[in-house]
Formats: sequence, structure tokens, C-alpha cells
Amino acid sequence: KLQGIFEDYQLYVYVIQPPTPERVKYDIFDRVNRGGTHLNNQEMRNALYGGKATELLKELSESEAFLKATEKGVEPSRMKDQYIILRALAFLLWLNGDLKGIKGMEPIEYKSDIDDFLAKVMIALNAHLDEEAIQTVRNKFLSAMERIHRILGREAFRFEPKESGTRRPINMLLFETLTYVFTFEEVEKKKIRPLIKEWKRDIDKTGGAFRESVDATSSVVARFKDAEALLDRIKKLE
Repeated sequence: KLQGIFEDYQLYVYVIQPPTPERVKYDIFDRVNRGGTHLNNQEMRNALYGGKATELLKELSESEAFLKATEKGVEPSRMKDQYIILRALAFLLWLNGDLKGIKGMEPIEYKSDIDDFLAKVMIALNAHLDEEAIQTVRNKFLSAMERIHRILGREAFRFEPKESGTRRPINMLLFETLTYVFTFEEVEKKKIRPLIKEWKRDIDKTGGAFRESVDATSSVVARFKDAEALLDRIKKLE
């Protein structure tokens, strides 16, 4: 009887022919996914692009350096921790120019589509980026986490509490910009903590690229210009 049910069941098959854009694959997976437990975007990426990328994200999300820097303040459930780590790694690779000359792939540009960008970065990590580039970005990330924990302490990725005194959550955009800043050895200066505090306070007041259309290319570029300006100020410290 059970065999008959299986034999009579109608299967729907999606054949994805190369070179289908990653955005289309992602959208198809999203539609198929709606029939069962709804996966979030990072869970879908984890299912679609398993390999070196997912192994690296798991390793970094469980690393002592990350857990200390965030005070375990980013939920591992639904892969929220791996999502913010992937964003940080992707932007580090992008800013370093590692996504321009990838063997076997078109250059990866950021064009206001964070999901397409992250999908392509995971593909590059899986099969196209050389091992040296992967180890370099891994080590940069871990070094940044260690410095942030040691220099900034428990409130590194949080804006100051509101008037009510309620502690605010870890801010994803602060996480990725400060991770970039702290990959540089110049941050090893005594007077940096008050400077970072002032910088965060100014951002919290003005908002701008940290609050509006945050994944638009213009906002991403503006945030990292802010990070570069902060680095310039750090370099001028005694």
C-alpha cells in the first residue's frame, strides 16, 4: 500500500541550469522552502552552500575570541551569530580587494543586494579563493575579536543605554565596522577607548548610514568611510 502511494505521488522538480544567477537559485529555494519549516536567509545559505564556508563560519561562531568579544550576546539559534560573522568576513574580503581577481569566478561587487553578495562570497570560499586568503581573513577576524574584547570590553558592539537605562542589543553594523577597524595594529593605543566611545555616541545621534537603507551600496560605502576616518584619528593618537 505504501509503495503504491509513493508510486502515485506527483513530484515537482526544479532543474537549475548553469549559469543561472545565484539570486534566482536563492529565490527558488525560498519558494520551495515555504512548504515546510520556514528557514531564514542564513539557514538557506547554510543549506545551499555547504563546504569550507559553512565550516569556517561554525568554527568562528564557536571560537573563544568571538564569544568573549560579544559576551555570548548573539543568539546561535537560527544562525544569527553566523550571519553577522559572514557579513564581517565578506566585507573584510571586499575591502581588501580579495574579491576582484578570483580564479574561475567573475569579480564580486557589492550592488545593494546583501543576499546575492553573501551567496557569492560563500561560493568563493568553498571553491575559488586560495587557502592563504581564507586563512588571512580568518586570522584577521580572530585578532580583531581578541583586541576588541581586551581594549573595549563588554559594551564594544552596543550603543549606550537609553534614558531608561535598558541595555541595548549588539548592533550588527557596529560589529562589522569595528571588526574592520580592529584588524589594524594601530588600535593598540592607550587613548583609543574614549575615542571609540565618542565615535559611537556621534553615530547613535546622527544615525545616517547606520540607520537608513543599511544594505544600500551608498550606506555600506558611507559606513566604511566612517571607519576609515576613525582609523585616521586613531593613527594620530600618541
